[in-house]
Amino acid sequence: MRGMTTTKAFPTTSAETLQDDQRRRSELARFLPLWPAERADLSLSGRDRIIRLLAKALRHERCRGVVGHWAYDLARHAALLRIYKAEVRGRRGRVSEAVESGTNSEDHGFLPSTDLPLPLLPPHIPNDIAPPPS
Repeated sequence: MRGMTTTKAFPTTSAETLQDDQRRRSELARFLPLWPAERADLSLSGRDRIIRLLAKALRHERCRGVVGHWAYDLARHAALLRIYKAEVRGRRGRVSEAVESGTNSEDHGFLPSTDLPLPLLPPHIPNDIAPPPS
C-alpha cells in the first residue's frame, strides 16, 4: 500500500541482515565519498566517522535550501536525514550490545547513554556563502 511503511526493529534472519547491510552500503555510496572498507566498517569509531560525514552533508544541503541555491534537492535532503537517523540508531544498537555484554573495547571506556534523543544539527553557514570578515 502506498504511504505505509513497515520497519522492523531488528532483522529476524541472516538473509534480512545481509539485505539491510547491502542496502546501507549502497545508500552510503550514493551520498558519501567513502571507500568500500569504510562503508563496511560497523565498529563504533567507523559509525561515528560516517555520522560526522552525514551531519556535514546535511548541514551543506540545508544551507543550499535556505539560500535557495539551484542545486538544492529536497529528495536528497530527505534521504540524507533518513540515512543519518538510521546510522545513529545503528550506533545506539552497538552501544547497547556493548553494555549488555559488559565489553567496551572499542570505546576505550566511554559509553554514551542509549536513551538520548537524536542529536540536533546546529545551523551552519558554509564558508563560500558567508560574507568576508571586515
